[in-house]
Amino acid sequence: MLERDSEKGDKMTKKINTPEQIIGKLRQAEIMLNQGATVVEVCKKIEATDQTFYRWRKEFYLIRPKRYLILHNLFYHTRFEAGR
Repeated sequence: MLERDSEKGDKMTKKINTPEQIIGKLRQAEIMLNQGATVVEVCKKIEATDQTFYRWRKEFYLIRPKRYLILHNLFYHTRFEAGR
């Protein structure tokens, strides 16, 4: 999700979501979609573009616990290694 800088209005910053946050947002989205909300409404609520929503859903939709742990460990390993 890109956020606008409130002071300048033209600077865009990228928000990085953790795998836990993405899965939580996908669960929330699934509930809203089952209640009859549109994808546009869901994307506004979870603060993601429709393209990001579909990408997340493709990557995380049928994720199994073992695979989730592997992705989780890779995410934190590469994030902390890059910061050194």
